Order: sequence, then structure tokens, then C-alpha cells
Amino acid sequence: MMEADLQGHDDKSLSVALARLESAGTDSDDDGMDDIKQLRAGMNPNDSTPLCDAPVDCSVPAWHRGSGPRNAVAGLFAALVALLLWRRRS
Repeated sequence: MMEADLQGHDDKSLSVALARLESAGTDSDDDGMDDIKQLRAGMNPNDSTPLCDAPVDCSVPAWHRGSGPRNAVAGLFAALVALLLWRRRS
């Protein structure tokens, strides 16, 4: 990607770099499938392994998938509210 002029934190350079790789038919791991086709198929273009093994789209942040500190805090807060409501009724 760097050879295709990818610049950090620059969406436009990402689009340009991906277009250059696609037009060149770059195949980083020499497996016969070009890198862009592998990315579209959810595969790592460097070694043909899956980019992620989650049952959802890899681009979904972890906290949307039910893990991470935000969900832990939200769950703890919900439990506390439920406990307070239960005690109030008793």
C-alpha cells in the first residue's frame, strides 16, 4: 500500500492506493487472486487467511458486537438500576 502512495489518516490516498493496486492486479501472496479481490472476499491479501472470524462485518466496532468496556459499564448500570427498582418495590 505504501508503494501505491498510501498516506496515514488520508481517506483520499486510500482510495487512490486501492485503485492503483486494482489496476495493477497486485497479488502480494502470489496465490493467483489479486489483493483487491481478496479484500472484497474478506481475506487477508498477504496470506489468504480470513480478515476476521466474527459472524458480523469486520468494520463493526467491537463495542457494537457485545464486548468491550462500554457494554460492561452499560450492563453494570442496568443491573444497578434493576436492583434499586427491586428494592424500592420491596
